Amino acid sequence: MSVIINGTAGVTFPDSVLQTSGVPGPGSAGNALISTGTIWASQAISTKPFVTGTSMLFRQTAAPTGWTKVTSYNDYALRIVSGSASTGGSVAFTTAFASQTPAGSVSINTSGLSAGATTLSTSQMPSHTHTTQTVYGGGGGTTGANGTNDGFFYQNLTSSSTGSGGSHTHTVSGSATGSFTGTAINLAVQYVDVIIANID
Repeated sequence: MSVIINGTAGVTFPDSVLQTSGVPGPGSAGNALISTGTIWASQAISTKPFVTGTSMLFRQTAAPTGWTKVTSYNDYALRIVSGSASTGGSVAFTTAFASQTPAGSVSINTSGLSAGATTLSTSQMPSHTHTTQTVYGGGGGTTGANGTNDGFFYQNLTSSSTGSGGSHTHTVSGSATGSFTGTAINLAVQYVDVIIANID
């Protein structure tokens, strides 16, 4: 049986010698002497550094020798989780994060809108005057300074100006509605869960 001593492998001892040292024998071809902490035992040496079924991430196109490339997860994202590892999502990574330009229109319904009635006060009115005309009865076509008409005498009077041109407001009542339609952006990215592990 081969024994590892001080990091050197390949030192061979007869089974009879190992048995006298408390090691069960005879040994098996290709086995190594392994300490369990209490006894020495003969154990087969694995030719693989990982057990069957181990999955790892590789940054290369083809799988290394002894590995099989998994093709069921294409255009996925990776998600780090602290719980159970799983897969999910429905949108390809490049589709979800492609350049998106939303487009749409806004429609406003103006039916029912109105401006409320407002009564102006004197201070809100522009400055202005009013002209009045006084009619005096006459006769015989008498001509006066302001003219005659069938014997009637007319006198034009102008009132004094009033108002200041102040501002006022109008209340708008009713309602307005609007809607927008565009291209939805689906961010439900497909993903594969991974974990981060450190060697003991």
